[in-house]
Amino acid sequence: MNDDDSLTYAAAGNWNLSQGSLEFWVRPNWDGADEQYHLLFEESRPGYADNLIRLEAGGWLTFRLWDSTSGHEVVHRTGDWKAGDWHHVAVIWQDPKLALYEDGQLVDSNNQGGVPDWLGVVLSIGSGLSWSGYRADAVIDELRISDVPRLGNSDSCGRFW
Repeated sequence: MNDDDSLTYAAAGNWNLSQGSLEFWVRPNWDGADEQYHLLFEESRPGYADNLIRLEAGGWLTFRLWDSTSGHEVVHRTGDWKAGDWHHVAVIWQDPKLALYEDGQLVDSNNQGGVPDWLGVVLSIGSGLSWSGYRADAVIDELRISDVPRLGNSDSCGRFW
């Protein structure tokens, strides 16, 4: 996902606001400490800055959720990521719990979270609608969205390198 690439799906029927998990493998074309903004995933409604879900990287791997009044996040430093190396990323949510996994390890969690008040229209992989122009600049593989919280164990995807 780079340049003008865009992969989107309807959010309805593919996303559960109250609980679930998102996991995938990512091979960035950038080093994790580059401090540039890389948008990996977004659930949003075009034209709205609140009530969205975003997973982004750029020095930090950050899973953010906003409702109409506040935002919540879990984060982890990606300074050891190297261009061309694969990493498994997983996030789980079960209102009000959020958890972030990197390469099968829990790296941050938050029991003060929340979820958007309403479901957005679009799921964007490797790009986003609310911040157009930002791309993952990475290969994303074996993406799985579940309507139940699953542990972020990279063994579940079958890659071992």
